[in-house]
Amino acid sequence: MNSKQYKKHQAILPGAGIGVRLTSGKDRKSNIERALRDWKKQVKDAGIITALKNRMQYEKPSVTRRIAKKKARYIAKIQSEQN
Repeated sequence: MNSKQYKKHQAILPGAGIGVRLTSGKDRKSNIERALRDWKKQVKDAGIITALKNRMQYEKPSVTRRIAKKKARYIAKIQSEQN
């Protein structure tokens, strides 16, 4: 495991969904910045922010289905044009 992977491995807090652990070291400020970067990346990858934004306003199930069908048609159209 190279040093970058090891640092990322150290930043993961076991048993928690999303969280980071600060490692003790000489340059404490950079550890905090690194932990914040790792946490932001984990939140983005997990899709938490987008889920919260989607729940801010109620959307009827029929509207959700309509949007899903429209998206599926668009993807199918793109795939058919590529082939």
